[in-house]
Amino acid sequence: MLHQGFRNYHDAATRAMSEWPRHLATHITASALGSLALWPLFAVLLQSAINLSGSRVISDFDIAGFLLTPLGLLALVVVFAAFIAILVTETAAMMAIDMAERRGAPAGALHAVQFLLRHLPVLVYFGLLLAARTLAILLPAVGLAALISWGLLRAHDINYYLATHPPEFLAAAALIALTLLAAAFMLLRRLLRWSLGLPLILFARIRPTTALARSSHLVRKRRPAILQAFIVWGAMSFGLTALLGSALYALGDVVLPLFEASPGSQAVALGFGVVVWIVSHALLLAFVNATFAVTLNGLALAADPLIMSEAGVPEPSDRRGMRRPIGWALIAGATAFIAAGSAGGAISLIEDLRLENHVQVIAHRGGATAAPENTRAALLQGIADGADWLEIDVQEAADGTVVVIHDRDLMRQAKTPIEVRNLTSDDIAGIDIGSWFAPDFATERLMTLPDALSVAKGSARLLIELKDYGQSQRLEESVVHDIEAAGMADDIAIMSMSRTMIERMKALRPDWPVGLLTARAFGDMTRMDTNFLAVSTGMARTSLLRSAHDADQAVYVWTVNDAALMSDLIARGFDGLVTDNPALAREMIARHETLSPVHRLMLLAGSRLGLTD
Repeated sequence: MLHQGFRNYHDAATRAMSEWPRHLATHITASALGSLALWPLFAVLLQSAINLSGSRVISDFDIAGFLLTPLGLLALVVVFAAFIAILVTETAAMMAIDMAERRGAPAGALHAVQFLLRHLPVLVYFGLLLAARTLAILLPAVGLAALISWGLLRAHDINYYLATHPPEFLAAAALIALTLLAAAFMLLRRLLRWSLGLPLILFARIRPTTALARSSHLVRKRRPAILQAFIVWGAMSFGLTALLGSALYALGDVVLPLFEASPGSQAVALGFGVVVWIVSHALLLAFVNATFAVTLNGLALAADPLIMSEAGVPEPSDRRGMRRPIGWALIAGATAFIAAGSAGGAISLIEDLRLENHVQVIAHRGGATAAPENTRAALLQGIADGADWLEIDVQEAADGTVVVIHDRDLMRQAKTPIEVRNLTSDDIAGIDIGSWFAPDFATERLMTLPDALSVAKGSARLLIELKDYGQSQRLEESVVHDIEAAGMADDIAIMSMSRTMIERMKALRPDWPVGLLTARAFGDMTRMDTNFLAVSTGMARTSLLRSAHDADQAVYVWTVNDAALMSDLIARGFDGLVTDNPALAREMIARHETLSPVHRLMLLAGSRLGLTD
């Protein structure tokens, strides 16, 4: 039964609302401190660790290798501790406000922040300790999952397993899921045992290691009640967040069409919606954090009444003296902060807006929506759909021939386990790689790079990705030879996820456009000796775009198949869209060219708020 949990939540919500102005001011102050102090500090520490590793940037597969080094593990702990420290500091300040109120001597937000600053060193240490213990549980599970994947899924290219789900894939997925679920259960159990550590540190002045041990002892006696309290708090917080999101979406869906006839009025309404979205989410987050802090205090007091140590609570304040500044000064400050945030959001939108766009359409693997990827049919379809570039993947065959194919073997496209590095000329000419897509493409065969160059010549430029499966011998040299033999040096660009391949290509042809392809990266990518960056949609931040343009680098985004996302990226001025559907991308670019600046701003804001379809 969860009735006790709901009773605890009701009490926590009531107490949080009674001290609402203080908690709101504390949330804003702690958020500002975290944004202005903690995150930049730990970002500098992470960048320092990357620099010490001898690289300016690490990306994709290099990240795993970096994190397995002692320096990488230390950086992981530090960054994770930064995240925990930011959460802990705000919770600690709110707990101080609530604890002082329980004593009948209300403390204001200023006293709570002073209390927080006095305890900041021990809170940072607590964050490091909690991060290290959490990673000690998670990393072995991740390592075991990696071993399972290697043991069961190494025979063929991973894309084959993801596309066809053979029995060994299902077995690996089940074992990995069980491993991660077991790790999650262990972690949640430990976090429950450690849940009273923070109030013990703050108010009983116990050292973090001792506090965690003491917390485990106290929780063991009251585990059902504590578990109920956290389950109900989590469920209510999730429900309130979902309810607010749905309400804002429905409001935008109803209000914005009312101003459809007047772009100016609709822009004003949309601007007001941005302010409402920022303010409402700030208020909700403050409430959620406050109820969590009050819940922790209540559980700790019920478990160990001696925790009410006067030495660890903010100094008492005159109730009347604190109500006056809270009623006006703090609310005014909170309003100013939110207004500044809203203005900053509006300014950011305006800065993000690009009135002149020269977006390149890049057909991913030739244009893989209407034809099988990396085939002659796909390239021809990409050209017909108006693509500026045709993107292809290349590898070396047994005799050094450059073959156009993505996976390291042909299981996914031809149901044959032969690896690309073992292909012969007869294989290249005889293997059907079109039937898997549709019977109409049964005549499609593997292409060589010269084949692809001949198809693209005079119709589109070719963006060539060098694939690195650890088996390449002279791929860069062979690619250079084929391009120059076709007379297409001015109509190509090269990219790769491998920094080694990028460096080799730059050494061979310094004047050719070469770029880094990446799904994730640590460090400043714009400091690499590349002409462009090809990043995943999750990395498509405007700050990266600005830095890249300052470094005279273009930024292409992959793989973009959603119309709303295309609209957002076009409006923000990204240089290229790598897409399976070049016809849709061309349509979205044409639509943007007919829009007024106000309409473009509305679309950009709407996409940020999730109001566009």
